[in-house]
Amino acid sequence: MGVLGKGDFFGDAALIGNRPHHTTIRARTPVRLRQLGSALFSDVASTFLPLRELLAEAALRRSKDFWAHVPLERSVLENEPVASLLEPLPAKLLHKDATLPEAIRALSESAGGELLIVDEQRHLWGTFDRHDVHLILAQIAEIPLEERRHVPGRKLSEFIPGNPLCVFLDDSALTVAMTLMDHKRPWLPVVQRKDDLQPVGYVRGERLVNRIIEKLVNRPTDQSSAAKAG
Repeated sequence: MGVLGKGDFFGDAALIGNRPHHTTIRARTPVRLRQLGSALFSDVASTFLPLRELLAEAALRRSKDFWAHVPLERSVLENEPVASLLEPLPAKLLHKDATLPEAIRALSESAGGELLIVDEQRHLWGTFDRHDVHLILAQIAEIPLEERRHVPGRKLSEFIPGNPLCVFLDDSALTVAMTLMDHKRPWLPVVQRKDDLQPVGYVRGERLVNRIIEKLVNRPTDQSSAAKAG
């Protein structure tokens, strides 16, 4: 029930185990896929170490049915709408053509450290947080010294990839939780729906966990329910 994003993959377990693929995947938005046959997959996976490590990590993560061990938490999240967990839109939305210094300044002035990047139609284009700053610094370090003087004038979109991972307003909190866990993300942007990518806010993993605790603490026990019934 989690959401896949740009660069994610599926069907690897079937290829590794040489068995039919039974997982159902449904496209939420227009998507471009690359298909890898079993022979080429085996050849690449056996010779390319980073891919082997990525596959091993994904297989281990997907083999653990975490939610089977926490059925109460799962039921809470299945019935919790994303709207109830929504953090409001940041006071400032970044445009993808903003310069790098403008983006850094906006991030330093933000309360939570999460910013959304929009395009000309104010559709969600990307996200920007403190983790991205470290990635950008790594990119700048690769630029020759004589060219770094041009960095302040470069656009944010030159450093940040578009097409971010996001969820829809009518998704369940369980979808959000699974997506956060699968991608090891602390937060996710929320848009209206698949045909309207206007951002409406974002969901933080911390708030999601707090909601689970709140619901479980206030959950009536069997004894109290029996007393009410009597």
